[in-house]
Amino acid sequence: MTNCEPHLDADLLHTKILKAIDKKSDHICLKLPDFVSVIVTRPDKIDKALKRLPARPKSACILCTLEDILDHHTSGRCPRLSGTYARTFQISKMGLCGQCLKSAHEEECMVLYDDMLRTLHIPKLP
Repeated sequence: MTNCEPHLDADLLHTKILKAIDKKSDHICLKLPDFVSVIVTRPDKIDKALKRLPARPKSACILCTLEDILDHHTSGRCPRLSGTYARTFQISKMGLCGQCLKSAHEEECMVLYDDMLRTLHIPKLP
């Protein structure tokens, strides 16, 4: 009988291992549909997030390219065009409104700028 005991112990051990593997595989099978649904919806979520991002980061200075604006300066403090007249000339050359810096619409611009006081006033009402 002593010769059979190691075989019984090995069979018992194999049975326990197979039951443990079976239990784990059942657990994995239960979780698999949830995992697949997450993986399937992930590209849609990534696409939606990418659509919310701007095509390229906006520069604080409209007179410089992104490569030139390492210090994130504003248009009013542009080191390339340090003088007010140089900036004004460049802005008009670019076809932008001198008041709000948007595409040329100076006559209908909602921003009033008082040259005498150098202060911004309340926007015009439509």
